[in-house]
Amino acid sequence: MNIKIKKLILPAAAALGGVVIPVLIYMFFNYDKPGLIKGWAIPIATDTAFVLGILSFFSRHISLEL
Repeated sequence: MNIKIKKLILPAAAALGGVVIPVLIYMFFNYDKPGLIKGWAIPIATDTAFVLGILSFFSRHISLEL
């Protein structure tokens, strides 16, 4: 396997999981509420806001490449 592909697998899986997992959790709790199922994008936006806040809090301890 190419070294560049090996380096790409973990970040790609984390990014995909960061999108898919919150949506699946949201849909699990709201599957029987047709009006709420349209709000599936909200957990993604909220999750992103939390991550950016955490990254800014720990910015001295995290590499600048992020």
